[in-house]
This record gives sequence, structure tokens and C-alpha cells, in this order.
Amino acid sequence: MSDDTPHDIAVLAGGLAHEIRNPLSTIGLNLELLAESLGGTEPDEADDRPTARRKRMLRTVQRECGHLSEILDAFLAFARAGEPDLKEADLNRLVREFAEFFRPAAAAAGVRLTLLPAADLPPVRLDVRLMRQALLNLALNAQQALVGEGTPLPHIEVATRPILVGPAGGAVELSVADNGPGVPADALATMWDPFFSTKPGGSGLGLPTVRKIVEAHGGRVHCESGPSGTTFRIALPTAR
Repeated sequence: MSDDTPHDIAVLAGGLAHEIRNPLSTIGLNLELLAESLGGTEPDEADDRPTARRKRMLRTVQRECGHLSEILDAFLAFARAGEPDLKEADLNRLVREFAEFFRPAAAAAGVRLTLLPAADLPPVRLDVRLMRQALLNLALNAQQALVGEGTPLPHIEVATRPILVGPAGGAVELSVADNGPGVPADALATMWDPFFSTKPGGSGLGLPTVRKIVEAHGGRVHCESGPSGTTFRIALPTAR
């Protein structure tokens, strides 16, 4: 396998995504026009039975088109995850900026988000865009688990800390923890496999994308889970 293979796959994935997205967008636009002609997709008392049935069918097709678009985005993110543009960066700053973005959505879902950034964290070499995507995938995964299971006082904690690796150099850890019911034991071994998902309608690419991004940074990621919650830990080498 040549050194250019990951890049070639990303280019191919981008072209494939473009070819699929264009007709999918056209389908979505026509579905919206059809919905307008029917007066929406929610049946009401004035509708006869055939019209109500058409509205329900249209709503189903729109939902599935949205699902296809989400899968397409996940596939493209997975294909491009192995091409980081590494620059020295402050991991704590990335975490704080992410929290500003994610906290309103978490609050709307009834989930509390807290940060525990370590003081004097050494810099790391990051592709900030890709690492933010990895963090978002983990936070969304935690939020969906908490909301789906109806966890009392649902809580996500994002933390950083320095860790010692050995003579070769140090590392920093980025962790995302939740107080949900934990990952089923039989899913722990397969959760990193592409297209494996325990969530209905899930793409099965969120966690594989996280691992691909982390490994492209020279790091590693693992999961610890039990009845009182789940923690994902990412270890990244320091910049110096």
C-alpha cells in the first residue's frame, strides 16, 4: 500500500460524497415543495384519509433523506480523519472553545457540562479542526446515552491533565466522562469497528472516526465503562 493511499481514499470519498449530495439535495428540495403543496406533513382534522396518509409517507421520506445526509457526513469525516495538519496548540483552549459551542445544546437536552482543565498543561501538536471533531463525537455519544436512558441529573465532564509516559517524552490526557448506565459488555470489544452501532439509526462511524483522528496524532484512546458511567481517555504526546 502506497503512502498516498489515505489521501487517495479521502479524495475518492470527497468525490463520492459530492456525487451523492447533489441529487440528495434536489430530492430534499422537491420534498419540501411537495410538503408545501400538501399544507405540511402533519395530518390535521380537515384532511381526508388519502391526504393524511400521503403526509405521513412524505414525513417518513424526509426523515430518511435527513438520515442519509447524516451518514454521508459521517462517512466523509471518517475518510478524512487520517490527514491531520499538525501545529503546536493549547489543548485547554480547544476544550474551552468547544464548551462554549456545545453547552447550549447540552443544556437544551437537560445535560450539565462541566470542565476540569489542568493548570500549566504542556502544549501538544494538533489539527484543531479534527480534534474538535473527535471531542464533539465523544460528547454527542455521551449526551445520546444519557438522554436515551433517562439518567437522573445527567452530567458530562471534560477534563485535561498531564501524564507521564517514560523516557521518550510526556503526554497529556483529554477525557470525556458521563454518569450514564455504561456500555454493554458485549459492545466494548466492537464499539470501535466501522458501522457498528447500538443506537437505532446510528451511522456506526462516530467512535471509529475518533480513534482514527487520535491515532493520526500519534495518540491512543480507550474506554472505561461500568454501571455508574463511561469515560473515554485520549492520550496525546506533548509538543516538546
